Amino acid sequence: MTLFKENEVKIRTARVGPISKRDIMEAVAVREDDPYNAVVLGFNVAILKDAEEASNNQSIRIFTNDVIYRLMEEFKEYRDKRKEEDVLKEFKDLVPPGKFQIIPDYVFRKSEPAVAGVKVLAGKLTPKTRLVNQEGQFVGRLHQIQENNQTIKEATKDMEVAVSMRNTTIGRNLKVEDTIYIYVPESHVRTYNGRFRDELSEEQIALMREYIKVMRKKNSPYWGL
Repeated sequence: MTLFKENEVKIRTARVGPISKRDIMEAVAVREDDPYNAVVLGFNVAILKDAEEASNNQSIRIFTNDVIYRLMEEFKEYRDKRKEEDVLKEFKDLVPPGKFQIIPDYVFRKSEPAVAGVKVLAGKLTPKTRLVNQEGQFVGRLHQIQENNQTIKEATKDMEVAVSMRNTTIGRNLKVEDTIYIYVPESHVRTYNGRFRDELSEEQIALMREYIKVMRKKNSPYWGL
């Protein structure tokens, strides 16, 4: 048991004998609160047929080995990989910060949708994201990005691309001279600055600080904290 504690493996139930369906269902119960430890570990034991069937049906992983240290290593590798996969997924689900400006004389349509050539000043532009100006006011939604007449999924710093924007009129609520930011929800800002701060580049950190100052103009001075 000392080995399990040293490796932060929580044991819900320990039994002797072959792995059975009952063991699988115990792991299913664990999964509700602790998905990374919702497995069955078997040291030098067999796996009953009903346990194999339940394992496949319930998506519960079974680890068995005749050497306890190898058993632990296999499980730790699996657990660490699962955690890394979930962290990467959560990071990708966050709206990335970005900043751009309209290129003067490259306004092709003023509204519904507004279409213009823009230059990415920092961060990343992605479609289907809301937009705010330098005063923190909502000025529309970035609908689509094109480069060389081809639709692209993102545009990064220093790229010059054409964008279409909905719910905006260039020259009214959106000025050509505006600095325009991708709207990053406050909850995402907190996650970036907390859990994923080490994942951000210096440029992204600087952009996030700038964006927070912009959003505080229209919101609480504690916005983003």
